[in-house]
Amino acid sequence: MSVFEFFLIIVVDVPTTLLIRRYFCSVKSGVFLVVLAYIHAVLVGGFYITLLKSDDVFFVKIEHGDNFFRDLIFISVGVFVMVMFHGWSVSSRYR
Repeated sequence: MSVFEFFLIIVVDVPTTLLIRRYFCSVKSGVFLVVLAYIHAVLVGGFYITLLKSDDVFFVKIEHGDNFFRDLIFISVGVFVMVMFHGWSVSSRYR
């Protein structure tokens, strides 16, 4: 995937995670829904971590050119922020 596709995944993932947090990981939710929210956070957080290595299926292709370091920093910071975001989304229940 390209850097732009990585950005689009983040743009779609943030509202989806916030909705899951609101409806699955709230104070009034049952145990099953909270476990589903935890599973979602672990799987998607793991997906972002696999983007950092050179895998055959999931990877972000960075072209060696003028914007190489910008793209590398964007991907590294994006992965870090999204892993922390998914950890935050299940660390406290929505009220």
